Amino acid sequence: MTFLGLVIDTDCMLICIPTPKIIELRALLTKYLDVKNISLLELQSLVGILCFFGRAIPTSRANTRRFYDAMAGV
Repeated sequence: MTFLGLVIDTDCMLICIPTPKIIELRALLTKYLDVKNISLLELQSLVGILCFFGRAIPTSRANTRRFYDAMAGV
C-alpha cells in the first residue's frame, strides 16, 4: 500500500521509501555537500524533506533535531 509517497508493508510492519524518492534525496544532498553557506529557506526545505523520510527511518529523528537547533540560532 502506498501512502503519501511511502510504501507501507502491512504484513512485515515496515515503511519503505521508493527508489525514485531515494535518488531524488541523494541528488539534493549531493548538491549541498560542498556548500559552505546555506540560506535559512534552503535549510528549512532540506530539513522538511529529511523529516518526511524520517518517518521510514526511526533513528533519524535525533539527527534532524540538530538541524532544528541550527535553525533556531538564525
